[in-house]
Amino acid sequence: MTTVATGEATAASAVRELRARFPAAVVWFGPFTGRWWAMVGTDHGPRLVEAITPAELGRAIASPAAWPWPRPTPRGDAEPERHSRGGRPGGPGVLPNGVWAW
Repeated sequence: MTTVATGEATAASAVRELRARFPAAVVWFGPFTGRWWAMVGTDHGPRLVEAITPAELGRAIASPAAWPWPRPTPRGDAEPERHSRGGRPGGPGVLPNGVWAW
C-alpha cells in the first residue's frame, strides 16, 4: 500500500469513527485543505467547524458554539464573509442567513 493510499484509508477510518460518535454531524476530511470539517447544529442554526486533527474535530463537534474557527458570520451582514483559515480565496463560507455556500 502506498503512502497516499495509507493516508486515505486512515482518513476514511477517522471519518467513520467521528460519524459514529456524532451521527447528527456531517463530517469530512478536505484533501485539498488538509483539514477536518463538520457541519453541526447549534441553538442558532447550522455551524461549520474546522480542525487540524480528528481528535480536535471531535472537541469542535462536542462544543461548536465555543469553537473559534471558522468564525461564524453575524446574521444581517450585507456581504457574505469568506472563511479561509488555510483555505483558498473565494472558498467555502457561511452566508449571513446561515446557509453553507461555496
